[in-house]
Formats: sequence, C-alpha cells, structure tokens
Amino acid sequence: MSSASDSGLPAFRAFEAADTDTLAGIFRAAVRVTGAAAYDIAQIAAWASSADTPAFANGLSLGHCIVAERDGAIVGFGQLYPPLDHVHLLYVAPAFARQGIASALLERLEAVAIKAGAHMLGCNASQLSQPVFARAGWRLDEVESVERGDVRFERFRMSKSLGGDQGAER
Repeated sequence: MSSASDSGLPAFRAFEAADTDTLAGIFRAAVRVTGAAAYDIAQIAAWASSADTPAFANGLSLGHCIVAERDGAIVGFGQLYPPLDHVHLLYVAPAFARQGIASALLERLEAVAIKAGAHMLGCNASQLSQPVFARAGWRLDEVESVERGDVRFERFRMSKSLGGDQGAER
C-alpha cells in the first residue's frame, strides 16, 4: 500500500469484516459530533442508533465499501450500494473532518462505479454531506422529508452523470 498519508490524503483499502466495530464507531461519532451542527437531539439519537442494528453490520459487506486510513488508523469510509450506482454511506471521524477525506472517498467511489460500468450515481445526502456532493459536481434532484422511527429528517436526493450515456436517468 502506498503511503498516501504523506501527502495528507488517506490510503484506501477494501472493507474487511474486522472493520465493522470501528466503522460503526465512526458512524456514531460523526452523527453525534459533526451532526450536532445541523440536527437536533432527537434526530441525532435516531440516526446514530442505526449503527447498533444488525442491518448496519451486515450491510457493510454488500456492494463496495472503501475504508480510508491515515497512519494505520481508520478515519472514514464510503459505500456504493445497491449494486454500484448509489452512494449509500460516506462518513469521516470527527477528528478528521474538513480535511478532504470525504471528497477523496467520494472520488474513489465514483471511480469504482465508472469501472463497474455505471453511467449515473445517486445518493440521499444529509444536510452535512450535501455540500461535499455539490462541490464534486452532483446536482440536487429533490429535497425529501423522511422518517427514522418517529423522527423526521430533511435529506437531499442528488445525482451525478459519470459520462458515457449522457441521457441516462436515475
């Protein structure tokens, strides 16, 4: 593995089952700490609790999950699923936020999708991740209101053409 961390960027590798607890911890911390800037206590609690479900742990092995490491420590992760045309997860540990890691993960995920033959990517971005996607050239398709349990969230359905079939729609 190259020493990408020498340039300030993380090194990337594929998800391994042994990463599950660490990724769940990053997910919870990102929601609780970084999420506090945009979400209320009830929203944070509902969102963070999804890391404690079997679906979260089982879901990490689906699609294509990439782990970002810096100096041997996992600092973030992203996932394409289902199949490889939707950015399902994109999270960075709060101590490493605003250092370009989410953007680098997103760039990696886009490259994986292109290699897999995808012409379009979609995502359901949070208030916090929406600017990351927008800076990477994603377009806002719709603002949605969804529920987790009995708590409502605003999210942003976004998409990006990956070239090739320019007429492809999601």
